[in-house]
Amino acid sequence: MIVYGRPYSKSPKTGEIRKVWGELVPFGKVWRMGSDEATLFLTQQAIDLGGISLPAGAYTLDLQPEADGSAKLIVGKRLGHWGIPYSPDTEVARISLQKEATNSQVDQFTMALERNPAGGGSLKLSWENSQYSAPFTIKKN
Repeated sequence: MIVYGRPYSKSPKTGEIRKVWGELVPFGKVWRMGSDEATLFLTQQAIDLGGISLPAGAYTLDLQPEADGSAKLIVGKRLGHWGIPYSPDTEVARISLQKEATNSQVDQFTMALERNPAGGGSLKLSWENSQYSAPFTIKKN
């Protein structure tokens, strides 16, 4: 389960569409992935997310996008934290994400867990004209 705020690319004051990647969300800096409270990720079973083993539990998710198009998902433990600043001492793992273009413009930041019928699935983050993703599998006991 993911609990997160969903900001828009449109400015709440002017209604103008803002440039997201590299401006609203600066390159090379940790972004809290959403708005308001830190994004919460809950898993009731141990999983492998993007090659990293995570025990069952509650985590926070941040993102660090780079100008070259790469991005790292930062899994942490700053539960209940409001907004920023980022605290590196709560970091559990950094996961490399795959980037691809979206089929259409995404106005509101969207996160989704998509299941794969063969097992596991993908964590997907979409906004503006980009989608970042990481595969996950549920670990067997």
